[in-house]
Amino acid sequence: MGGQNKDNAGCGVRQSRDERGRREAMPEAPFLRDVMSPRRGRPPAPGIGDARPFPRDAGSTELNGRELNWQPNERYRLSPLFSVWRRPLPQNASGLPDTLSHTLSGTGPPENPPGKPPERPTTAETPAAGGPNGAAAASSGADPHALGLSGGVRVLVQPEDGPHAVIGLIAAAQRSILIKQFTFDHPEILEAVIAAHRNGRDVRVMLNPHRSSGDRANDATEARLRQEGITVAWTSPRFAVTHEKSAVIDDSHALIATFNLSEKYFALTRDYGLVIQDRAAIAEIRACFESDWNHAPFHPPSGSSLLWSTANARHMMSAFIDSARETLDIQHPKFVDTTILDRIANARERGVKVRVLCGGRHGISEWDVLDTFSALRILYRLNVRVHKQKNMRLHAKLLIADDRRALVGSMNIDRSAFDLRRELGLIVTDPGAVKRLRGIFADDWEESRHYDAPDPLQAHTETEDDFPHDADLMHE
Repeated sequence: MGGQNKDNAGCGVRQSRDERGRREAMPEAPFLRDVMSPRRGRPPAPGIGDARPFPRDAGSTELNGRELNWQPNERYRLSPLFSVWRRPLPQNASGLPDTLSHTLSGTGPPENPPGKPPERPTTAETPAAGGPNGAAAASSGADPHALGLSGGVRVLVQPEDGPHAVIGLIAAAQRSILIKQFTFDHPEILEAVIAAHRNGRDVRVMLNPHRSSGDRANDATEARLRQEGITVAWTSPRFAVTHEKSAVIDDSHALIATFNLSEKYFALTRDYGLVIQDRAAIAEIRACFESDWNHAPFHPPSGSSLLWSTANARHMMSAFIDSARETLDIQHPKFVDTTILDRIANARERGVKVRVLCGGRHGISEWDVLDTFSALRILYRLNVRVHKQKNMRLHAKLLIADDRRALVGSMNIDRSAFDLRRELGLIVTDPGAVKRLRGIFADDWEESRHYDAPDPLQAHTETEDDFPHDADLMHE
């Protein structure tokens, strides 16, 4: 197109000549213009309150340890074809990003920034197989099998376990409760938090102020908590959205979940939660809570089994996939990141048996459906078995490698989940935890059916008739 500059270094979207670096619209492609171009802050839709622009009015976000700024009063959405604000991490002699190299190789990280959680001890490791594209695990000469919590992990499965597992965790608190949530409006869980506060527990709650659409789902909960005298805050403006779903109880237990604290995620969707007792991991989750509470940077320690967006999640998920030798099971609704798609394809090419359990069209936004359907079709051509969840709506985010390691977290396989949002996940090797996750996946797979993803350009013809349409369930 005439009048365009070359790609800006480190970004996948062409820049206009505007000195402020605004993204250029694409006049001849209305859909791309809608999802890529800056748009002036529009009045909030009726009934959703003071919906601020996305990202927030002005400021910065932390991406791979760097500050990135945006112009005030502009709205950006990711194109289904490009990644916005993606910049490579500094690399060391091994060719790995510094953070992942330290995590996998055990060579030790640079000195901790102030306020960073203490480093974990690392373990001597052996080389692991990689792929032709320079898999992270192989490049580092490290064994990703060494990562992961090996004990003290309890799995929550929804809807089988219901909300009472979470209510019981909150009711057991003796001193303190920290909650960070994307959506929190479950009446019984809310009452349990209020009861804990009334019983003298130190309760702090951090809520995401608005979804990517601008809808504000937490305003009523925020008002109720504040009315009860509970300390409540909106999540850090360093991130476009905080999609993390976590809780820390007495600094002795923590919950990492794929489910939101809303009724539908305990009744209508497949979701998972992990209750952990590992003190180092819990201290790390608390440290991030405090950083986000104070709108400050957070730097994960090396050797951690936790995945954090926007710091290390894409690299650790890639390394997890690269570690698979025999089998790789994936239960995810979205496939909107070409790096992860490449890793999955690479696993299949080296002989790993890959099964993908997706959710079809349900909950996939118009700007994500092109990538998701295209990715599923590409994987099918590579002889990956692709099925669609049939017994309930799919909201879970689960990977299982070789029936021995599992990765559960809030992040979808989505470039913005890795690059723009606060997300939290965990790698586990606890035999009991992996066994239960493997069993649920096997049951869901047995009830599922082969899925032929439609032509992405004909996605509008796809009808989801398995369940009633739920306009409120849109995968971030």
